[in-house]
Amino acid sequence: MTALLITLLPSLFGFPGAPLNSFSGIDLAPRQTVLDNLPLWSNDGGALENFPDQHVFRDTSGDIVIVYRPENDRSGRGTPRVIHYVLPNKVAPEISSFVHNGNNGLVDYVYKVRNESRAAQPITAWYLIGPSMDARVESDSGAWFGGATKTTFGIQVAIPYLPNGSYLSWMAQKQGISPGSAEGGFKISSPYLPGITTAYVRGNGTFTVPDELPLEVSDQLAPVDNLAVSSFITIAVGPRFPPNASATTILKGFRQDLFFLSEHSPQVLGDAEACKHLLVILDECLSTGTALCRIAPPQGANLLSDITRALQFDLQRINQIR
Repeated sequence: MTALLITLLPSLFGFPGAPLNSFSGIDLAPRQTVLDNLPLWSNDGGALENFPDQHVFRDTSGDIVIVYRPENDRSGRGTPRVIHYVLPNKVAPEISSFVHNGNNGLVDYVYKVRNESRAAQPITAWYLIGPSMDARVESDSGAWFGGATKTTFGIQVAIPYLPNGSYLSWMAQKQGISPGSAEGGFKISSPYLPGITTAYVRGNGTFTVPDELPLEVSDQLAPVDNLAVSSFITIAVGPRFPPNASATTILKGFRQDLFFLSEHSPQVLGDAEACKHLLVILDECLSTGTALCRIAPPQGANLLSDITRALQFDLQRINQIR
């Protein structure tokens, strides 16, 4: 049985404009634009005076302040309600994935998720973007519920040129993964071959609304309260390529992804020189023919080495089948 251990290390850099929030994952300009466009909240009432029609603000830590008057306050003179919404992205995940040939031609993915001790929240949900067709998403623990959506609303925000996919997700039934601890036994069985995909990880940053939010408040909150803005976002190895994909298709996919990540999120890949070297090898493989392709992973236990091993797995499986 062909098997490999893949360790996925998250990006640890934060966003400009939110220096107190260091749990941001991959740096995404559109997400930061949504947050930066919110007016800054002040407890002295100045924010309400300067922005009388605004209901959603950001505070100095990058979290959200919601201000509104109940629907039954027709006078507009009552005391506004102020709710602090701590975004659920203050987690520090490290995702490990064991990928091997499964039964009936499937590929089995077994994940272990660790929440580093520097995290401020437990991990209570996490999602991979991938094809849901014939995918089985499970957990060995009764404390987690695994499932796959049949719709394709999942956005590949870490690799934005990829099409939308389904959410392959796990949600905690209890407290989740507390800082400094880990849980394993998360499983996917899929006919699709492994590649790089987007991973969303969320903590327990919720807020309690004493009554239904007025429509204008909900409309202003909607751009903030979605997975792409409020989650920790990283990349992971997961189901990506169709089972009948050619070696050339897979090589081109890895080459495109690595080049994009090296340009837009070089920190997440680590060794820049090793990445350049791997890109050169991929170009040589594509120009000379995949039958002569020999790819050795870079030295060290880093994300770039793990991505290379995922590519090796794909090429070995294709050669075994054909």
